[in-house]
Amino acid sequence: MKTSSSQSKIPYRLDIQGLRAISVLLVIFFHAGISGFDAGYLGVDIFFVISGYWMTMLILRDLDQGTFRFRDFYARRIRRILPALYFSLLLALIVAWFVLWPQDFRDFMKVLGSTVLLFSNNVLWILGDGYFAPEMEYQPLLHMWSLSVEEQFYLFFPLFLFLTGFLWKSLRYGLAILVSIASFGWAIWFFSASTDGPSFVFYQLPGRIWEFSVGGVVAWWVLRGKPTTPWLGYIGGAMIASVLVLHEPADQGPGISMLLVVSGAALLLLPSSAVTVKWMPARVLAWPVLVWIGGISFSLYLVHQPILAFARHFGQIEPLFLLMLSLGLGLPVATLMKKYVEDPFRNSKVIPRKMFVVVMSVSTLLLVGTAIYAAKNKGLPDRFDALTTSITETAWGSPLRKQCHDVDPDEACVHFGDIRPSWVILGDSHVPALAYALGQRLEKENASILHLSVSGCGLADERSRCRAWYSKAIERIMRDDTLKHVVLSSRFASQMYGTHKDTWPDVPRMKSTEERDRIKKEYTKAIEAFVAAGKRVIWVQQAPEVGLNLSAVMRQAVSQDGVAVSVSRAWWEDRTEGFEEYFDTLRKRVLFINPADIFCGQEECYAVKDGNTYYRDRDHLSLFAARQIVDEIKQQRQ
Repeated sequence: MKTSSSQSKIPYRLDIQGLRAISVLLVIFFHAGISGFDAGYLGVDIFFVISGYWMTMLILRDLDQGTFRFRDFYARRIRRILPALYFSLLLALIVAWFVLWPQDFRDFMKVLGSTVLLFSNNVLWILGDGYFAPEMEYQPLLHMWSLSVEEQFYLFFPLFLFLTGFLWKSLRYGLAILVSIASFGWAIWFFSASTDGPSFVFYQLPGRIWEFSVGGVVAWWVLRGKPTTPWLGYIGGAMIASVLVLHEPADQGPGISMLLVVSGAALLLLPSSAVTVKWMPARVLAWPVLVWIGGISFSLYLVHQPILAFARHFGQIEPLFLLMLSLGLGLPVATLMKKYVEDPFRNSKVIPRKMFVVVMSVSTLLLVGTAIYAAKNKGLPDRFDALTTSITETAWGSPLRKQCHDVDPDEACVHFGDIRPSWVILGDSHVPALAYALGQRLEKENASILHLSVSGCGLADERSRCRAWYSKAIERIMRDDTLKHVVLSSRFASQMYGTHKDTWPDVPRMKSTEERDRIKKEYTKAIEAFVAAGKRVIWVQQAPEVGLNLSAVMRQAVSQDGVAVSVSRAWWEDRTEGFEEYFDTLRKRVLFINPADIFCGQEECYAVKDGNTYYRDRDHLSLFAARQIVDEIKQQRQ
């Protein structure tokens, strides 16, 4: 007689609970912006390894006993995930209704609906310029991408184990190892093969399969009673710790850091329960505090990012205070969720199957329906008064940004109509709004503009994906004799000195004189090539950045009759030190447009004026502001 799965328990390992705690704390420290935890986002990778380990354990147990049923597996997953997930989404929705402006609320609802339907990773990939883009820290549901990846993996993973059951055990896991290698290799290749590669690899399942598979191989090793030694745990712990010390902020793709973390987690999981009682790393991980946090880690992970993001919408907050806030609120909320949501709904005796199905079905329909309605109605601006509505309605960017930004130069958009373009605009993520506004103006003149833009890459950027994209874009411009007007626009101040995000209110000075000289030479070389080819160059300088996050500044404008300062004129002039001297060397060849002349007075630069918002986030212009610049271009050309 076969033993039922319920009767055959997999030994409970306190050390794995502790490892879960370490994972979620790493992520929280990273999201809070704590110095020294630039690699904290890799805590999710540890989660993936643990998840692959446990699911493989459960499935193989049932397969070996002949009790595996797909229906039972997915029923357990649904009971484990959905109740806490839906409850956290409901809490976030209630807060978002009062806190988020329409454009933020629209994006929030898109992610909420896609989270319920298990493809939030796809939506987040589309919505932003990547997980590490500064504006993404204001997205309350940013962290939901990992749940979607995990559940997408579980859609086919049980089938893989079931269908390979007829193979020799070693062949089955030899195949799993090959899949892991293929997934990791593909991730490394695609990361550099496309301008959108880093974002796609981070968010999408193909580049994550290997992490789950590694956990699965470890589970097979443990279940088969293969020999292991405690000293492997010391190595695993050292691997993870070394990444926190040696990780470079720019190392955000599949590489040595990710490999060390995944390998380290695997080594920590290797010993069986019989070994762990004498194993020092396991005894450390079994510390009661860590075990407690590990027990509530799922709920804590769900609630921590909304706490951080909503707080950031009210202004700049010190990372340490953010950390205290996320833990001070997150730990008790997660504890209550574990006791009153997670545990009851996992127990079929407390929440019978029929009741569970009804509650989850109704919740799904309500959440998805609300998400669709809010997204289609531009984030429900009617929630606010007339002044607030005016401020928020002018904070939108280009409606064609998603379709036309970050695409291959040979597939670039033309704004507008079927007219062969005589204009082209080239640059980074600061281009889309300006491209759209220029296209609208040119359409009235029976002309059009070719839109070439890529996220996170300046013209002088030395990264391979950036060099490849700009090389192709410039080649297209040069070979097209009908393109007579070249507009350059980018976040030039950040390229020259670094971002102000982590230095405000101080002015960043993160680039060497040599690096700045190299950047100037690269821009000069491109401009001279365009001029030599008979093209008129127009350089739209970067607009002054917003000191605080835009949401906080817009709140100031609501309480100040529709006016809010972005930065002082003196701060911006300090930020762009040396620019005038460089531009003077190009005056005869380039028409310069300085947005500061439009958006700044003698002492102050404005983010909001006369109830109109000049930005869509901390540094990107709104479409409203872009149209003011287009008016200036027209005036300067006359």
